[in-house]
Order: sequence, then C-alpha cells, then structure tokens
Amino acid sequence: MEMETQPRTRPAIRRDGGRGEGVSRIHADVSVANTGLDLGYPPAVMVKMVLKRHLVPAGVEFTDPIKAKERDAQHKAKAKEAGDVGKAYQGRHRPGRVDTGEQVIKREQGSVSADFLRRALSANDFYLTAVYAAEREDGKIVLTIIYAHDERAPDGVETPIELDTDVQTALRELSQMAWANCYVWDNGDEKPATVNLSGLLQGQKPKQLLTSRSGRLQLVDPA
Repeated sequence: MEMETQPRTRPAIRRDGGRGEGVSRIHADVSVANTGLDLGYPPAVMVKMVLKRHLVPAGVEFTDPIKAKERDAQHKAKAKEAGDVGKAYQGRHRPGRVDTGEQVIKREQGSVSADFLRRALSANDFYLTAVYAAEREDGKIVLTIIYAHDERAPDGVETPIELDTDVQTALRELSQMAWANCYVWDNGDEKPATVNLSGLLQGQKPKQLLTSRSGRLQLVDPA
C-alpha cells in the first residue's frame, strides 16, 4: 500500500525571529541568532558585493544607478503588503528601519570569505543566471550575482549562463577575499534570499567561511 506524502511546508516567521503560524515577516532588526539560511525553500539567492568601481570584473554589465528613494519606496510597498503599515513609513537610513524578511546571519567587523558559496549553492541545485553591477548614490558599486533553484525558480528567470573565463576568475578572487560584513536575509518562499557582503579587507586572511552544512547556509570556522 502506497503512503501518501505531504508537501513540505515552511513555518511562518515571527517578528521576534521565532516561528509562528500566519504572522507577518516584517520585523525590526533587534537581535539575530545567526541560525543560517535553509536552502530548501528560496526560489533564488542574490549575492550582493559592495566594492569600488576598479574591482568590478571587466566584462560585467552595468545597469541603471541605484537610488535610495527607490529602495525606500520598495521597502514601504513590501511592508504594506505584509500588513505592517505603521512601520512602512520608517526611513531607510534611520535607526529601527524595517526590512522585509528575517535576518538569519549577521556578522559585522569580522573577516568572512564566500569562496565556498558557489559550490554550496550548486550542491543544493542552484545555478547561475545573472551577473551585473550598479552604482549607488555614494559612488560605490553593488555587484549582484543571482543563482536560481533548478525546480523553484520564479517565472521569467533566464536559463543558466556561462561566464567568460576572465570574469569567472575575477569573481572567484573576490569571493576568496575577506569581507568585514556579512548579512544573510531569508525573504520567504516566493522571493530570493539575499547575501550581502561589504567592507572588503584586501590582503587579510578570512577567519570564517560562508558555506552550507546539511542544506543550511551558515558561517563556519576554517578546518
């Protein structure tokens, strides 16, 4: 007799960082447990590196500049969508601003390498779909690398891409470097998770690695 299997369901995220039934994902960044990101749910993962223009690999396409007001509008719309209208009006650059999603990794003033990130995502059935750069209002560049899941990729996501050897090498070198700040956001089952890296520490040896263990993206100490 065949057993009927139930689809895997994900518990809702509480504002306090725990899990609860049917509660909004909007929350204030008060404390982070560094629980890591479960790679069994996101449809895609966006890796964003903040760096200076001369470090952007040659051949990477630039898109339109990033404007803070537009980011504010996006956060405001997402907050309203999640039912937290009051917090939707907090400014992006003021203390206590609200982001969509749950921050599952927060490492500041550290030394983190993302050298194993690409392999970790590949091992969990994510494939490369886009690489592009955009300038922020402060003149710094955000280099974005998108990996989509083989089965959960959202509609409209392009097919896997192959990068030139020189671009691959340059991206690998950036990933191997030490980054002072590493933030990972779980944005739910329908939106890409985000990995934010900033504060490049050129010439320093990384003290932690961003990789996966048992299907969970997390920070680990080198062996």
